[in-house]
Formats: sequence, structure tokens, C-alpha cells
Amino acid sequence: MVQPGKGLATDQAHNEATDYMLEAMFGWKDGKTSKIYTRNADHARLARQAVSKINCDGMGTKLLESKDGTEG
Repeated sequence: MVQPGKGLATDQAHNEATDYMLEAMFGWKDGKTSKIYTRNADHARLARQAVSKINCDGMGTKLLESKDGTEG
């Protein structure tokens, strides 16, 4: 059994380890602790995926147009 460390558990979760994998690796008996790490990793992964889908083509000029149609 590996002694739990926040950094190691975080790294493993970000490398797509499941709750069961973390529980086996660290000897945790309930799913509460492992879910902390996998939930945070899932949120970070989903946020990266969402940001990668944002289309920014021409967004800057559209946001900066004034009422008379000129930039600035």
C-alpha cells in the first residue's frame, strides 16, 4: 500500500485513475476521499475541453466595435 500524499493522489486522478484505483492504491476504505480527487480532476478536464471548443475567430473586433461601426 502506498502512503497517501495529496500530490500523488492528485497526479493519479489527473492521469484518469478511477475512484476504485485510488482506493486500492492508497488503501482508502470509503469512496469519499477518492471522489475528492477524481471530482476535481474531472472538473479540470471538462473545463479544458470546454475552453478548447470556444471559437474566437473575429471575436475581438466584434467586441470592440463602437456604436458608429468603427473600432475603438
